[in-house]
Amino acid sequence: MRITIVVLAVLFATSAVQAAKKETPKGTFTLSCDGTRDVDNFGADFHTSSVPINNMGLVIDYAKRFIDTVEFVGYFDEIDPASISFQSKGGDKTTGTIDRISGAVEVERDIINPDTHKLTQSNSYHLHCKPAKRMF
Repeated sequence: MRITIVVLAVLFATSAVQAAKKETPKGTFTLSCDGTRDVDNFGADFHTSSVPINNMGLVIDYAKRFIDTVEFVGYFDEIDPASISFQSKGGDKTTGTIDRISGAVEVERDIINPDTHKLTQSNSYHLHCKPAKRMF
């Protein structure tokens, strides 16, 4: 009896992992994002501002495990049926998540001065993304 339960549990776990793998899309997807970017500028002229973002393109490349926009770049850390988490490699520090169900995107990007290695700007992106529509 105990062996049957263990075997069934292993079979269930294996099929759940296979189902999650099947749900991972292939190829490249382009999203259109609206929201805000909250900016903290550091240094002698410290100030905070909020900048609206309209129709910012966000490309998800599942084959290369890569996120690309005009404002930040990131590589997948984790992907599951509900979300993608990503971060930058080298240079400015970027971390973020994409909710694959709701389209919510949250990103933190710290811009580092390459000469002084000090934080010069901190950006918090709060976006809602949807599949981009073709223009023609």
